[in-house]
Amino acid sequence: MNRRWILAALALGGLAALAVAGYWLLFTQFMAYDDEGYVLWSLHNYFAQGGLYTKVYSQYGPFFYVFNDVLFGVSGWSLDNETVRVVKLFYWCACAFLSAHLAWRHTGNVTVAGAAAALTFITLLVMASEPGHPGGLLALLAAGGAMAGAAAIEAGRPRTFAVVTALIGTAMLLSKINVGLFFLIAAGSWIVLHTRLGRWRRAALWFVAVGCVVAPLALMKALLHEQWVATLGFLFSCGALGLLALIQAQRREESAIAIWWVALGAAATLATLVLGATWASGTPLIALWQGVIVDPLHHPFVYVHAVQWPAFAPWLAIVALILVGLDYLLSRAPSWGVVLAVLRLLVGGWLLWQVSRAPDVSLAAFGLKYGVASVWLMMVPLVPGVATPAVRARLWVAWVFVWQVLQAYPVAGSQMGWGSFLWMPLATIGCYEAIQFLATRAPRARRILTAGAALALAGVCGLTMGRLISMGYQRYTQDEPLGVPGVQRLRLSDDYTINLRLLVRNINAHAGTLFSYPGLFSFNLWTGRPTPTLANVTHWFSLLNEEQQQAIITQLETDPRSVVIVQSHIINYLVFHNLAPKGLLRDYILKHYHAAFRLDTYELWVRRGRQIAQLGIARLHIAPDGPPRLELCTDAVGQATAVELQFLYAPFRPLLRLPLDATTGWKLTPLAPDGSPVGSTVDAALPVLLTGITRLETNLSQSPTLLPSLDQLRLVVLDDAGRTLDVLRFAN
Repeated sequence: MNRRWILAALALGGLAALAVAGYWLLFTQFMAYDDEGYVLWSLHNYFAQGGLYTKVYSQYGPFFYVFNDVLFGVSGWSLDNETVRVVKLFYWCACAFLSAHLAWRHTGNVTVAGAAAALTFITLLVMASEPGHPGGLLALLAAGGAMAGAAAIEAGRPRTFAVVTALIGTAMLLSKINVGLFFLIAAGSWIVLHTRLGRWRRAALWFVAVGCVVAPLALMKALLHEQWVATLGFLFSCGALGLLALIQAQRREESAIAIWWVALGAAATLATLVLGATWASGTPLIALWQGVIVDPLHHPFVYVHAVQWPAFAPWLAIVALILVGLDYLLSRAPSWGVVLAVLRLLVGGWLLWQVSRAPDVSLAAFGLKYGVASVWLMMVPLVPGVATPAVRARLWVAWVFVWQVLQAYPVAGSQMGWGSFLWMPLATIGCYEAIQFLATRAPRARRILTAGAALALAGVCGLTMGRLISMGYQRYTQDEPLGVPGVQRLRLSDDYTINLRLLVRNINAHAGTLFSYPGLFSFNLWTGRPTPTLANVTHWFSLLNEEQQQAIITQLETDPRSVVIVQSHIINYLVFHNLAPKGLLRDYILKHYHAAFRLDTYELWVRRGRQIAQLGIARLHIAPDGPPRLELCTDAVGQATAVELQFLYAPFRPLLRLPLDATTGWKLTPLAPDGSPVGSTVDAALPVLLTGITRLETNLSQSPTLLPSLDQLRLVVLDDAGRTLDVLRFAN
């Protein structure tokens, strides 16, 4: 078989494995903080009504909305939690493919290319936590801009480089301003350094160097007093200055000043199209300025998530700068290349050790904390005087990487992965070069060295990917589909699944307007229930002004059937981190709503004074002078014969079976939606015909102390054929 076909088959097989693993991981995870619901609900409202930033609240830029409007409009896909997972899977695999392609172009080695894909995929595991979030699109744009720019540099086409990077940078800027700004700074400074400037050449170099120090200070001045913020700025400056020294050494004046007009023209064209489309959908220019530029400046004061830096991280950056200086003095020394190659392999070995522990150890955090300090080491030529287009192309990718790590400020969550994954292909290429360099100087050990390195790389990456595939497969095959509209195929743990089903069921039965604290807008998508206004965001208590909060209160006041979903775990997390929610709307909810029931960390709140039939909810009442009383509320329809007490988790082993007959003393009461009786209470007698909302009660002869904890149990209503009519859970 032709070698090209073999390589194509390997590439397709590898991508298929990543796609399958990614699919299983994406469809077996749903984060309680529900950022995806916030983004999807804002997209849903924008598609339906337009008015971005005036009607529809968003922290993100118009390109993200226009792009998705076109994507879903042309494809005809419905916008829900499932389709965005498929789209995110494409972004995820595409980033891995681009990393592999870069590694293949620069090494021609299948193992290195496969490892680059695997390491990128593992670093971007955050994709599974953030379906629908602009971060996935931004990661792909960053990878696409880095790789397309590298290809243009290798081909000696500076005009193509300028157009591509300007277009991609503008798209990023108009999606999330800080991420796009970092990319455009990288591209702009690269063009400056490679433009024929004559006597201004040295001034341009100093201008970029000063920018590497000043940029993080300007970006982070609001929180620079925080140690983790100062450490991030210091690491960035050290890494950027080290790379700048290499860029200067490899510098080629390839373009005239006129190239700036080409880049500006491309950027202006795309910006005009995007802003024009947003304006045409109902957003005035002043609102675009406010939403794209002004409002993001306040975000560092709203929510902060720190990086936990190791104590020696700054020292690594200092060592890296010392190596830059030593390279200037010793680059011609015969043994200096050997020292650099060995150091590269030490970093590579450290990386493989972390890979072997993934996903328990985050490669995203590793890339952020140590990638910036070691990127110069992976880029510096081991043989002095080598200044090929391929070397400059990789320097460009490294330059993009260093600037992208700044997106970890002020929220170092998923941003760590999106900002650091480009280090993975650079590290694999750098280690491959080190092995080849050492092998040429030790011919007798060449075969052992190269074979051992290939085996270690393939083995560790393969085992880790195998572990991820196995984990995803087990989750996907062991858990049952959620079966809720919009997330039919999502498979979660048994307790999470029943909680979401019961919440959706009660919302459908009892809610008019649906709000949440904090914003959990997937429930609005799943139930079709409207929010009070279109100003919806996860942390509405921090991001919405008093006027917006008052508008929500006004709408809630008009609907006596309004319901609020509360996620107590997220609220407690914020309180613990000194970010306690407060404000007009929060105070109103606490005063005018109360909890109808609680399932783990989810609560369903209704207006004070209102009662509801708590569908699918069971309670065990303990009396000091009598037997425990079991009470459950079901809206099942059919002929029921028994209620079975089971373990909550598969295989749902039964603990107690209670026939619905006179021997167990069951009593049945038909209920109205508000929980009040609409008929007489009767003794159960087989067959029991359930026709609507019904309360079932009986006394238990078994002591509750002989049962497991109630939060580990579920109740199942069965018919005469043993089929399930309803599944209930004990409320907290």
